Amino acid sequence: MSALANQRRRAIAQANAVQIVALMALLSVIAFLITSDVIVIVLGQSTVTAAAKLALLIPLILVVILYFGRSLRGISALPEIPILVTLALASALWSYQMFNTIERAIPLCVTTAVAISAASILSLRNLIVLFAVIGAISMIGSLMAIATVPGARGIPPWENTWNGAFNHKNGLGGGSVLALIFTMSAAAITTGNARRFFGLCAGLSLFLLVASESRSAQIVALFSLAAVGAYYVMKKFALIWAVVYFLVVFIFMSVIASLLSTGIMSPLFEALDRKPTISGRLPLWSLMGPYIMEEFWLGYGYRAFWDPDSTRVVQIARDLGLGFAPHYSHNGIIETFLHVGMLGVLVLTAALLRVGHACYVIMQSKADRTAVAAVILVMMAFVMMNIVEGTILSRTSLSWMSFVAFGTKACLIAQIARKPATRFRADGEAPASPRFSPATEA
Repeated sequence: MSALANQRRRAIAQANAVQIVALMALLSVIAFLITSDVIVIVLGQSTVTAAAKLALLIPLILVVILYFGRSLRGISALPEIPILVTLALASALWSYQMFNTIERAIPLCVTTAVAISAASILSLRNLIVLFAVIGAISMIGSLMAIATVPGARGIPPWENTWNGAFNHKNGLGGGSVLALIFTMSAAAITTGNARRFFGLCAGLSLFLLVASESRSAQIVALFSLAAVGAYYVMKKFALIWAVVYFLVVFIFMSVIASLLSTGIMSPLFEALDRKPTISGRLPLWSLMGPYIMEEFWLGYGYRAFWDPDSTRVVQIARDLGLGFAPHYSHNGIIETFLHVGMLGVLVLTAALLRVGHACYVIMQSKADRTAVAAVILVMMAFVMMNIVEGTILSRTSLSWMSFVAFGTKACLIAQIARKPATRFRADGEAPASPRFSPATEA
């Protein structure tokens, strides 16, 4: 009887493993197609392309429905994210462009829900591997696009840079730095051929990051690489490493912000072949204050501010001396203010604080924290990338999806870490128990 029971348990475990692998494969392919611009690059802008992008949401919706029960744990672990996304959808009620807000908020709800589901279903190791595979596909797909599609090898006025499977060099830069972090993390927690594969993909990510000439992404990569090196030196003091990494990034950003206002960094920007205005971002940011104050608490509605025909955008373009209408502010916090106002910024701040506290709780446990260190790398990259770009509440951004997934996972793990009887495995995850399964819990 016992042998039959063991055989049945093994069969169930194998079936669950096959289900997880199939789910990860499905999410990897669809996430690549959604978060990159490969469909537009191959097919061009058309109604067929738009329909294809919408069709990709259908299997994601099915995944959310199928695993909704498990996803409730992720929702309760980091409730600020569902609240923030719900606020974005509800902003259609006061939006300056109601139908556009609804149209753009629906994909945001779907991709965010999938990220929460992935965090609720997969172990932390599997979650790292999932995003590493997405990053690897993005890099391999970019290399193939560069080799076969002329538009992937640079668009005016950046003909000497590559954009790969993205519509802009900054897209390739952002995708490359995320792929670098994901694949490095996966290489650190895998062995054999998997480690070699992810190591090669990390090298490819670094190569494409250099080719993109996206300076902001390259700076994030430098910090991430330095943090990885420091982690292995300070592995026995991982909590101190995490605190120091946060303080270094915070101090760096504060110092740079102060120096940018003085003009003292102009020679450095000239050496980097960049403008001291950060490619026109500083003048744009200086104009945004009055517009933020105009709709301070609730914003203009999700994705409703940058209507190219609105008098405010026309005025901004005139003030900046542009011959075109800007389409966003290149800053995540400013965009959040414009989308959902101060209320949304407060909810986002609460989410960041909760995730930060969760990472602190996990780092206090007596376990090998390599997998957990990957969460911190993703969180810090997300924060840094939103200084000069805007991926917060982005409906098709791998940066936003990874922030939601890893932030939710950190909070789920922290819930277990707070239980005094819980002992962690080498990957920083809880062992199987009557209440928790390693395939579905932190």
